[in-house]
Amino acid sequence: MSYIINQVNGLNEEKFLELYETNKETIEQNTGHSSFENFRSKFFEVNNTTVEAVDSETGEVVGYGTGMVHDHNWLLIALITKTTQIFMQLSGRPMHTFMIANGINSISTMCIKDSPMYDVAINAGGHPDLYLPQEPIELQNNFFNIRQIVLDV
Repeated sequence: MSYIINQVNGLNEEKFLELYETNKETIEQNTGHSSFENFRSKFFEVNNTTVEAVDSETGEVVGYGTGMVHDHNWLLIALITKTTQIFMQLSGRPMHTFMIANGINSISTMCIKDSPMYDVAINAGGHPDLYLPQEPIELQNNFFNIRQIVLDV
């Protein structure tokens, strides 16, 4: 399968709820909370760059991500995909291509230590050919910021 990443100004609310219901346990592991309204609100914060992932064969929306871009770093604050396998594929070439095209040269992820997202982030999203993870920085309450350099390949 192949996927397309598009910058968007809104969400398909029905699809977003479906993705959330499928992933709320993982969201809680990664963030420490599982409030739907709290999670959804992150996609509507001012100045965020929000993307939608679409299956290029079926046109189905398979994920969303959002965060603030500052000094060419995208601080990713919320991410949701249909499956872990889709996330791993999206974090590869589709997301890399989007970031390079939009002048983003690093991405930062905040997550709880030893959560699924933490493990993915410290391992370059499974794509060491595209990203160079930096040393995790502890913020507070077991939350870490993991910055990855987007390699220009």
